[in-house]
Amino acid sequence: MYAVDLRSLRFIAAALLVFLFASLAPAHADDPPSATEPAAQDPAPSSKPADAKPDAKPGSLDFDLFGDKPTEKTPVSGAVLPAGSMVARDPLVIAKQVKRRRLILQLHQGFGFATLVTFAATIVIGQLNYIDKFGGGDYTGRYEYPHLGLAAGTTALFATDAILGLAAPNPYPKKIKADAALLHKVMMGIATAGMAAEIALGFVSGAKGGSLIERDLALGHLVNGYVTFAAMTAGYLAYVF
Repeated sequence: MYAVDLRSLRFIAAALLVFLFASLAPAHADDPPSATEPAAQDPAPSSKPADAKPDAKPGSLDFDLFGDKPTEKTPVSGAVLPAGSMVARDPLVIAKQVKRRRLILQLHQGFGFATLVTFAATIVIGQLNYIDKFGGGDYTGRYEYPHLGLAAGTTALFATDAILGLAAPNPYPKKIKADAALLHKVMMGIATAGMAAEIALGFVSGAKGGSLIERDLALGHLVNGYVTFAAMTAGYLAYVF
């Protein structure tokens, strides 16, 4: 009986030693972490997409709370933007500019044809005045004042027409290319230079009355008038067709 009890005591003592060593041994790497020691966690993945724009600087109040801040292509109500701007414009503003441009260009076209008609009459009367004065016969002077009046009227119409063309708004800017609009601008630029030269030659030839150079200046005035009229005609035909 005593021997049995002694063996039982040895078995219990051995079990206690095994349990004691097991509890003191380090935990296995695969064992779950204890409650008192939180497990190391991987950093949380960023919820921001890779192509997201950087946030505002720290401490700045310039941040987008609801995602409705205007961007490059957000319409800006009531804004009149410079030509070539990449920002989308208010459709109402564009509609007003289109309506205004149509009205101004209609006036521009009307004044243009009136200028063309008066310029043609000015050249015809100017040619008759040149023949009357330098054609070898007696100078009657019957065409001088009609020519002067028509020249003044043509100059006033041409200046008004040029102002209307420059004042027309351009709601749809476009790149310069070889088309009818470019031909119209080039021809009217030549006509403008010709009109300026025509006015100068007219005044100079009138001031040189009775001198030997008067006829040469008058001839230059006449030839320049034909060249200017041709450029103006080409410009208006390009505008119409």
